[in-house]
Amino acid sequence: MFWFFKKKKLMPATQTKKEQEEERQNLSEEISKLKRKLTKTSEKMILIASDAQSVRKRYKKELADAQKYAAEKLAKDMIELADVFQMAKASLPEETKQNEAVQQVMDGLDGMEQLLLKAFNKHGIKQVKAMNKPFNPEFHEALNRIPDTSRDSGTIVQVHQNGYTLHDRLLRPARVGIAQ
Repeated sequence: MFWFFKKKKLMPATQTKKEQEEERQNLSEEISKLKRKLTKTSEKMILIASDAQSVRKRYKKELADAQKYAAEKLAKDMIELADVFQMAKASLPEETKQNEAVQQVMDGLDGMEQLLLKAFNKHGIKQVKAMNKPFNPEFHEALNRIPDTSRDSGTIVQVHQNGYTLHDRLLRPARVGIAQ
């Protein structure tokens, strides 16, 4: 004889074997449905957790990049200052560079330029080395071709304007002349 609880009272089972078998079958089917539902729900939870982890990773990378490249606009403005120092030094004729007063001005410009380049280096701003290097369109912008049989074609033989990178991101390509 089987016993079951009904309204918190222990009652003797009054079902026939056929009814009991049908009840077991129904319960077995219900258990199978619940297991499938649990499996689907578990799979959904795993996908949601995976998506959340991906979002966290992407957010951390975006935040790190934002911090790393926060000074990009300032850096672009500051490289123009480096250009001004170079143009100022290049604008003086060679014969005036022998004058002591002009030489002191040149020394002052050199000192300020070195301080600026040191600050660039401290903050991850690097000059793109171009002279005598093979032309690379990712870092160089060719302005002209110069006939030069002593060097391989495509070698940079003249730098019109230095290029700069901020960490691994190009701020400005080096503007160059290449051997033909």
